[in-house]
Amino acid sequence: MYKFNKIISILASILTFFIVYGSPVQAAAIEVPRISNHAAKQMVDDPAVIFIDVRSAKSYWRSTSKITRAVREDSNAVVQWTAKYTKDKTLIFYCT
Repeated sequence: MYKFNKIISILASILTFFIVYGSPVQAAAIEVPRISNHAAKQMVDDPAVIFIDVRSAKSYWRSTSKITRAVREDSNAVVQWTAKYTKDKTLIFYCT
């Protein structure tokens, strides 16, 4: 049940991000696209792409695997960090 609640929390944060970030689409119509691991690996070195790790702090610090150049952001504080990222960047969020 904890994982389900965490996933819902992260998805809600991502929706909030798109709403705050200025998406012209209504919140109910937002569909978050997914990419494969292979596609993500090809984008890791692209300076126009920012990987944002939205795992809990506990999960993040306990993990031995992290994406190179990824930035950790608190999924419960989306409003506080959205302004750091410009609209000309591709943001890829991950949580597992």
